[in-house]
Amino acid sequence: MALADSIKNEQKTVSLFGKNYNLTVIVVAAIALIVLLGAVSFFIYKKIKSNKKDKHHAEKKHHEPKVTRCHKCNKKIDEDTKFCPHCGHKIE
Repeated sequence: MALADSIKNEQKTVSLFGKNYNLTVIVVAAIALIVLLGAVSFFIYKKIKSNKKDKHHAEKKHHEPKVTRCHKCNKKIDEDTKFCPHCGHKIE
């Protein structure tokens, strides 16, 4: 019993900003702060990544050429082409 009482009385303290704090409290608070900052950073990263993915998807949608078919060979061609790249037929 005497050993347990002496251990309880020998709590480490740290002087911070002119006040004494229990070392255990400082360590627990530091760990909690690190975990909180990690969680916030993770969610910010996920949000930025999601926005980039959505933006890339939107840009890809706009750059896709419209497709039509050649009247002669019936193959797919871009809508804005003048001649069919497959058979050479003039597109009107």
